[in-house]
Amino acid sequence: MPGAPVSEKAGGTRQAQAAAAPAALAAPPAERSALRLNILSAKEQALKPRGFARQSGVVRAVDGLDPAKLDWTVLADGRQDGRLLVESAGAVKLRVHFANFDAGQGEVWLRRGDGTVAGGPYTGKGPYGDGDFWSDPAEGAELQVEWVGEQDDQPAFRIDRVSHQWPMAASSDDPMYCQLDVSCYSEFSNAAKAVANLDFVADDGGVYICSGELVNSKRSAFAPLFLTANHCMSTETEVRSMVTYWNYQTSKCEAPVPDRAASTQISGGTMLLSYAAIGGDFTLIQLPKAPAGAYLLGWSATDPAVGSKVTAIHHPGPPPNNWKRIAFGTRDSDQKGAMYLDSQLFPLDNFLQFAETGGRVQQGSSGSPLLNENQQVVGVLSYGLIPADGGSYCDIPGASAYGKFSLIYPTIREFLEEVPAPALKASKAKLSFAVADGVAQEPSRQSVVITTDSATPRGFQISTGAPWLTPSVWTGTVSADQPVTVEFMAAPPALPVPGTFSTTATVAMGPVTVASLPVTPVSVAATVTVTSRKPVVTAAVLPNPVVAHTPGRDGTNFEFQLKVEEKAGFAVRISSLKIDGVIYSDHIKDLLGSTDLAANGSIQATIKANLQPSQADRYIELSGFSPATGARWSAKATTKFLPLPPAGE
Repeated sequence: MPGAPVSEKAGGTRQAQAAAAPAALAAPPAERSALRLNILSAKEQALKPRGFARQSGVVRAVDGLDPAKLDWTVLADGRQDGRLLVESAGAVKLRVHFANFDAGQGEVWLRRGDGTVAGGPYTGKGPYGDGDFWSDPAEGAELQVEWVGEQDDQPAFRIDRVSHQWPMAASSDDPMYCQLDVSCYSEFSNAAKAVANLDFVADDGGVYICSGELVNSKRSAFAPLFLTANHCMSTETEVRSMVTYWNYQTSKCEAPVPDRAASTQISGGTMLLSYAAIGGDFTLIQLPKAPAGAYLLGWSATDPAVGSKVTAIHHPGPPPNNWKRIAFGTRDSDQKGAMYLDSQLFPLDNFLQFAETGGRVQQGSSGSPLLNENQQVVGVLSYGLIPADGGSYCDIPGASAYGKFSLIYPTIREFLEEVPAPALKASKAKLSFAVADGVAQEPSRQSVVITTDSATPRGFQISTGAPWLTPSVWTGTVSADQPVTVEFMAAPPALPVPGTFSTTATVAMGPVTVASLPVTPVSVAATVTVTSRKPVVTAAVLPNPVVAHTPGRDGTNFEFQLKVEEKAGFAVRISSLKIDGVIYSDHIKDLLGSTDLAANGSIQATIKANLQPSQADRYIELSGFSPATGARWSAKATTKFLPLPPAGE
């Protein structure tokens, strides 16, 4: 597969867009609420080993900060503005984690300590729609969280963690004199545009630096596919926390050191697939958009010949000196035997051996591509030699290992090729349930086995057309060799009325975010027969809610219809009536016209009352019995009695 510029695939529709903060937010308020964290403790500074990834910081837990902690002011345009200052002493970059985020109708912005915009606007329930995400990064030891919206609106969120990235002192893994500037090799200028530096928040509480690359796809529908190493990121939460840095390289050969913070940044992504070393040590991600001017690397599922020339483009070591570099060398012979890593024993011949003759890859380069002579991806950097403390990468043999793309390719083929979508199958097409007198009859739980043609584990999700049909799981993972058994149940509380009801359960592959991979859902029909040996009575208020009117001569301020129905075929008598907690049992015939309700019959009566208006739920409760069987019944209608609207509304 050859490479291609992003514009040829995306039509220029997925380019990075710069967010503009409203001018009304330009000046911070004079008084600001603040969260101030002290210098990192020795425990927080302890490094967490993570293979060839490079740690650059740590996560700091904080008490759940919410909008009540914001410092509020009213802007010139009448909107309200709330801000919180977050400070973590000694940090060079900060991020905050939002939980239960809901911006209401307003916007949340992120500002650096000097007030300039670092991220946002964050709206609704955040970029993933579930209220859980990491903010964009803000350089420095301070950031401001800011919400702006109308005065009758209120945000809801909790800040429970802070990502603290520390300054990188010169060390043995600081990029050394033997590194080669990629800008000095113009023949690789396109390929270099596909490679990004990245940092992310790991589930182990560390912050790490790696590399990764955009890869091309033969699919007609464009999606920005990004490949990196599994030992960098392997979970959806880690991928969501990722920030990629694009065009982080010198402007020309041996030009001044570029500013990482000034490079194009894209936050987040969606994990598609991830396999540990046993499967090639890779993670495939869909980015939310492709950076402007980027390039999509081609790939080859054929290993380069031993001794052939190969090239690595990568971001070595920690910032601020980890701009893009290049390393040259040849493919060495595969290593024999096996290695124990990540609690798995994997064969060493899963990896291409790179003998470096110019330049060096090192910690921080993890996830970067190895290119063949046609500049196609043939490997993803997994591991390599690390110098002893105080040593230099330039003083040890240049030897590193890349997960073979030929091994990775069959797993991710469906994302790269126009292949038929994997089919979903269900072992049963129909289910039948019975409920008698509110109790589910046996078999109350009925199993359906879900399978797929896909050799790759794929996510699925289940939806039902009615609340009475519930599965034992709503989401999960299924593959050809890992079928899933789902138990379906009919829920009696959702079936109060006798009769026969039908609905459908739909099993779909998802969530599918790649701009392709349409999969026809599989459906399972379900029917339930509900019977009853006792009365079933329902009550309803019309209209609902009820709005007050100007009191009439009779002093009443509310008028509504109460409809009472019997649905199980039993004649019943109404013996008790409560309206908003007040007993009217002695007035049932006056209010409803009768105390008797025919089998499958109904009564609809107009009721006038003098009640206190409010927004709270109010109840009308009825009960009685069947004269024929003595069986008791009860019914409740819920409504609101709202105040009279102001004049003119």
